[in-house]
Amino acid sequence: MSTLAVTLDPEVARLAPTLSALRRAIHQYPEPGFAQFQTVALVAERLRELGLEVRTEVAKTGVVGLLRGGRPGRTLLLRADMDCLSVEEATGAPYALQRPGYMHACGHDGHVAMLLGVAEVLTARRGDFDEAALPAGVQVLVRATEAYLGRESAG
Repeated sequence: MSTLAVTLDPEVARLAPTLSALRRAIHQYPEPGFAQFQTVALVAERLRELGLEVRTEVAKTGVVGLLRGGRPGRTLLLRADMDCLSVEEATGAPYALQRPGYMHACGHDGHVAMLLGVAEVLTARRGDFDEAALPAGVQVLVRATEAYLGRESAG
């Protein structure tokens, strides 16, 4: 195991309960592509709490957070999609959807939660960017839809 992985394990483990709760909150209220107003508000609020520069309404309902590093140079972009599918959930899970007709059956709820977790770990290690290969920063993009095909959402 690399040194970086070993040093990140405690940080990631500490975030696991929070990220699980976040994923479940997103899962309960799925929103189709270009209509994710509740999810956008949640993501933007979390990124602002972390101290990132946040832009909303990117391609209608996308969100971008910028974590600046200490030097000029390349910026890394990390992304997740937040749209859902037009299917009914029949899992019976305690965090099952509260919005009939849609479901995060493709895992985007988990992807968004994980991306916010990465943003939190990187924010905590902001000072490390001065020594890293990507010193300019990291952009976190939560995109409205995976692939817009002229219909509601491609999932």
